[in-house]
Amino acid sequence: ISMLDEGHWEKYYDLSLQLYNFYAEAEYCNGLFYEVGHAADVVIERAKSFENKCHVYFTLIKSLGAQYKIQDAICIGFNVLTQLGVECSSSPPDRNAMVKEAMEIKMTLTQLTDAEILNFREMKDNDVTTAMKFLQILCVYGYLAKQQYVLFFIITMVKLTLRHGICKESCLGMSSFSFALCQFYDFEAADRIGRLSVLLLEKCKAEEYRSYIYLLYYGNVRCWNVHVEQSLEKLLHGYHVGMQTGTIENAMNNASCFVMSSFVCGEEYRSYIYLLYYGNVRCWNVHVEQSLEKLLHGYHVGMQ
Repeated sequence: ISMLDEGHWEKYYDLSLQLYNFYAEAEYCNGLFYEVGHAADVVIERAKSFENKCHVYFTLIKSLGAQYKIQDAICIGFNVLTQLGVECSSSPPDRNAMVKEAMEIKMTLTQLTDAEILNFREMKDNDVTTAMKFLQILCVYGYLAKQQYVLFFIITMVKLTLRHGICKESCLGMSSFSFALCQFYDFEAADRIGRLSVLLLEKCKAEEYRSYIYLLYYGNVRCWNVHVEQSLEKLLHGYHVGMQTGTIENAMNNASCFVMSSFVCGEEYRSYIYLLYYGNVRCWNVHVEQSLEKLLHGYHVGMQ
């Protein structure tokens, strides 16, 4: 960027936009969140269209989430969704209205066969596809710190899928909806929709979301209908895929579910104790790197 001459935004707009987008993303990976904000400010000011701002907005939201500034991340997310044509309000949605809408969507999905859902048309509207990307990350942040918004995000993803067709993020929307139905004790519908999310995952080749979907379905939904032992292999696979695709938090959550489920199935205590101490306690006092060897040993003990 420093090698570009003055007026580069006018002379080399596409290059400048790409460089600043990649710069913001690189600094996010480095944990230099101040630089992310600086790069985002430049792009937001200089970009010629809202579409050209979406990439850096997404990086900025991830940066705010990493700093646990969840409310700021959600506010920006709402502004982006509004610009993309998704009706939403920054005020917490009415819980009863959300539950009623969730039940209506469940009935709609119940009336459709598996084949009909799997053969939905591909989502073509670029604005809707972009909105789905923002909704999936807002789902995660909402679950972590602003749970009054979670059901709204999930319902919106499923509604957009029913209205516009499927995209990679539709798999997440379906698996998240499956997870949400468990709080209403509708485990049969939850299992069917969760199973469909896995089938959609294969159809859309959304490998980058496999770890998260496996966590939701095999770690939190399927266990209400079948013994947890039947999900161990999938949870372990979710861990490996998460490590390969860089979604470390999902990999660790799959590993956590795997170890706890193994404990329920009668495995040794050591792997469980290692998970609790080295995976969840020691990290508050020393760098996580110092616990990696113990966690790996706990994994091998659990497997043995």
